[in-house]
Amino acid sequence: MFNLNQEMTCYYGDNCGKCKACLKRTLALIAAGWNPDPDLKLNPMKDDQKFLEKDILPRLSAFDKKRQLETLLAIRNSWNDVSMEVRTVYTKLYKKKELDDYAFSLKTVDIKIENEE
Repeated sequence: MFNLNQEMTCYYGDNCGKCKACLKRTLALIAAGWNPDPDLKLNPMKDDQKFLEKDILPRLSAFDKKRQLETLLAIRNSWNDVSMEVRTVYTKLYKKKELDDYAFSLKTVDIKIENEE
């Protein structure tokens, strides 16, 4: 059975919060309406490594439309955490109606999370 709390995609294997894998997982969780993994050592949305600013956002137009919208939605939902540089790029890319429509269209998936005892 799938257990969200046991899944890890960290490149370093310790939920560092600073590698690109931790950032991508956090983007996906936030875009889907979940909270970031509470076991992360650092908040990837603060973008200390500049992955959002220097890598992901400059290449956003090359991504498929769904991934573009998910990335922008995650940034919008983490507004207080992202850097001013990321906010600046976001405001140039943001199309309110399109993003709002996409956010509204997302379906909630009920995943049972088992507590380990």
